[in-house]
Amino acid sequence: MDGLRFDGRVAVVTGAGRGIGRAYALLLAERGAAVVVNDLGASIEGTGADQGPAHEVVAAIIAAGGAAIADGHDVSDAAGAQAMVDTAVDVYGRLDALINNAGIIRWAAFPDVSPEDFDAHLAVHLRGSFLVTRAAWPHLVDSGQESSVSRTTRPTPLRRVGSSGSPGASPPVAQSTASRSTPSRPPPTPGWPTAAPRPWIPLWWRPSPPTSPTRTVP
Repeated sequence: MDGLRFDGRVAVVTGAGRGIGRAYALLLAERGAAVVVNDLGASIEGTGADQGPAHEVVAAIIAAGGAAIADGHDVSDAAGAQAMVDTAVDVYGRLDALINNAGIIRWAAFPDVSPEDFDAHLAVHLRGSFLVTRAAWPHLVDSGQESSVSRTTRPTPLRRVGSSGSPGASPPVAQSTASRSTPSRPPPTPGWPTAAPRPWIPLWWRPSPPTSPTRTVP
């Protein structure tokens, strides 16, 4: 893994101004990829906008000798998703990889979730991932990579509304409602996981063939 390089490749990372999205962008750049650092710069609840975080990540990448450009489009907007992809292709001439990482969190116990909060999460996490992937897909196919990753988190007992994203990680809204609706339920057996981590791979992901531990992407 230490020898894996992405020289000459171009990646778009959404929600890359903070948190794990920032880490994705920095690692890809360190491994040689040019990165489009997308982040609307909204608050953790998904309100407002601030171009500062995306530009700070770009500055860090460039200072380390990498290549990156900031993008502030909203992933939940079809025109914004297309413009983000167009930026990558216009600036770098291609697109090889996409990481859908953007997300918001609006804290609430399940009975307190409003339809507006639910819709806001779907707009970013589900609709946003679909729109950006749809816009990117023709370029990913042309590059021969067809690599798209949509990040999610492992199930946990429901205490808040959310999913994946750059501000932080939280469980999806539909998970484990029984843990709230049946308070008399006995505790789990010690050492036995109540919700084991389950990796999620979207239908559009095509894994690469097995390679040696040290590999340079041509």
